[in-house]
Amino acid sequence: MGNEIGDSFMNKHLKKIQLYFSISIFILTSLVVSGSFLARNRAEDIARSAALAFNSFKYEISYAQSHGDKNGGLATVATIITERNSDAEKSNKKAERIPVLLYHGIVDEPDGSSVLLEDFEEQMFTLKSVGWQTITTRDLYLFMRGDEELPDKSFLLTFDDGRKDSYYPVDPILKALNYNAVMFVIVGRSEGGSFHLSFLELRKMARSGRWELQAHAYKGHSFEEISQDSARGHFYSNKLWSLDEKRLETREEFTDRVRVDLQDAKSKLENEFGIEVSSFAYPYGDFGQNSLNFSEARMIVPDIVKSIYLMSFYQTWPGDRASNFNYKGQDSFLVRRINVNPDWNSEDLLRIVETGI
Repeated sequence: MGNEIGDSFMNKHLKKIQLYFSISIFILTSLVVSGSFLARNRAEDIARSAALAFNSFKYEISYAQSHGDKNGGLATVATIITERNSDAEKSNKKAERIPVLLYHGIVDEPDGSSVLLEDFEEQMFTLKSVGWQTITTRDLYLFMRGDEELPDKSFLLTFDDGRKDSYYPVDPILKALNYNAVMFVIVGRSEGGSFHLSFLELRKMARSGRWELQAHAYKGHSFEEISQDSARGHFYSNKLWSLDEKRLETREEFTDRVRVDLQDAKSKLENEFGIEVSSFAYPYGDFGQNSLNFSEARMIVPDIVKSIYLMSFYQTWPGDRASNFNYKGQDSFLVRRINVNPDWNSEDLLRIVETGI
């Protein structure tokens, strides 16, 4: 009964929603054609128009969710968006730079670090409404090498850690929008525990075609003792303290330990799921530059990663416009990611992927 009411409600307001989108797309088209705004102002105006359109049907989404029809409600809105921006998607304009977005958990209640589900949902529908499309790690690799052109408004969507609260809330949204994403997995934590996705869940993700599984560590996403006074530091960028021998590891011991963990992460994923793992995301964005006791880590760690993976990913923060994008012809090994702040709304995110600031 609830679904019938929801369907009737959605159908009743379909023309209203389409009208809102027609107005929104007209505004967006006018902004693009005029070319009279500076990049930041243009992105802000586009974001406001897209957010206005999104808010016009947000009630319909909420209604569908309350009647057990979340996927149906999302799919209805996604269909309207796709129809309204089909001309933009057919554009022959090619991308000059690619933003890569990084999320962790997608949650219902604020926790200080994760993005709220309602904000993530609005961000993704807003990006879709103005023509942004997701790509794969392979697409990005070939683009940065100069071997492949990508459509304008292409972006890579990534999640770290292999958390349950980044898969289950996000997957219906990806499905509705025909988006795909990358999950960088802490492989050792997926072998047991309830916070991280199990191998059974990861297998389901991989089979959906919406998710790529890539490496984030085997056991190395951790803080370890790095001195005799029990100070702690990142696993990959510091020499570890041996309690038994009362000393720091040697350069060779450091190198061997890091190499084994990096190789184990790749091998376990490939053997378990029959996939190719080509990418690695540095835990905490630290590729050795934040070492507390071993300055050589800055040179050693990337070299080890490069011997195992084609690409590696680290975080950047808005401020320096150029540093937030990845460009054709740029070194394809070290990839920049925009760490999405929990305080950003859809306008903030769209401005940043459009302008970098």
